[in-house]
Amino acid sequence: MVNSESEMEVDEIAQVLLQIQDEEVLPRQKFQAHAPPPEAPAHELEQFKRRLAGLDFPNKVYEVVDYPPLDYCIRWNTEGTGLQIVSDADFRKVALNLLCQGSFSSLTRQFQAYGFKKNTKSRCKHEYSHEKGYFLRAQKQKLKKICRKPPQATGKTPGEGREDPLLNVEGRLTSLEAKMTCLQALSNVDQAWGMDQWLLVEGRQTSLEAKMTSLDANSDRMISEMVAIRQLVESRAHRLTPHGWLMVGT
Repeated sequence: MVNSESEMEVDEIAQVLLQIQDEEVLPRQKFQAHAPPPEAPAHELEQFKRRLAGLDFPNKVYEVVDYPPLDYCIRWNTEGTGLQIVSDADFRKVALNLLCQGSFSSLTRQFQAYGFKKNTKSRCKHEYSHEKGYFLRAQKQKLKKICRKPPQATGKTPGEGREDPLLNVEGRLTSLEAKMTCLQALSNVDQAWGMDQWLLVEGRQTSLEAKMTSLDANSDRMISEMVAIRQLVESRAHRLTPHGWLMVGT
């Protein structure tokens, strides 16, 4: 009886000690979770970025997710069947540039174009996996099966793993048509303005030509008068004599 009571007391003491240990460890874990994440050195990120040059989008995503120094912002999920964006701010600051994307929305469009779906059941806010299971940890050989979706089509595009230049071509054409319509309207305005200015300039030119014709006529008349005056002066030229001026022709 004494032994059973002693065992019960030992068990109670052990449970209390475990509870105290849990209470001590839990705040430490919370503190570590909120501690600032370590950042990869700038020169290592630059070398890593050069290594990504020339890769298509699925391979770039795989390399970024599989790069341990970036685990504080993007990493594999627990099962290794998709990626998790852990910190939005750090991801936008570092990893987004490595993936050659200007914004998070453009990255989302790329995910959708290559068949990546967001896992809404995950506790992580941004977790993506491939709809056909081609994006898996330690299975890079399956990346070649990931190809960009053509518009309004469910089949594969010719040449797996290559980007389809016809993606969203209808939307782009609509945008271009709208821009062309706007440019045409501006061109019509410019042409109308230019025509009015041209007519004004042409009218002024006609007026100037008329004035030049009148000036030419006046100039001819003035020249004729100058010739007559010169002849008159020459016919009445004065000759200097010792006694004064002598007018010739009088």
